[in-house]
Amino acid sequence: MYLTYDNFEEMGGIIDEASFPRLEHKARAMIDMLTRGRLADEEPVRDAVKYACFDLIRAMNGDESAAGSAGMAVSSMSNDGISITYAAAQSAGSRYNSIIRSWLASETTACGVPLLYAGVDA
Repeated sequence: MYLTYDNFEEMGGIIDEASFPRLEHKARAMIDMLTRGRLADEEPVRDAVKYACFDLIRAMNGDESAAGSAGMAVSSMSNDGISITYAAAQSAGSRYNSIIRSWLASETTACGVPLLYAGVDA
């Protein structure tokens, strides 16, 4: 577990406690996918990973809350004629990848390998 519910609350997060385990697991799976599992056994969990997990959980929770509009932001709205225009949305996966990359782009393993490195070792 990269982030406990207590840590999440201490960092200012507000979600239903019952939803937290599933969202944390989903966020952890995404982080592990992009880091090729390089963080799975690391103790203690580094701050950048906690922050990435925190932001992912909030984004995922927000996307689930906005499911009625397919997670798209409203760019304009009128009332009398009932007209709503949605902004072109970035896909959820793309947003989640951006969150992970923003927090972990400069992080490395103890051996100096970037956490997000996906190339081939020679």
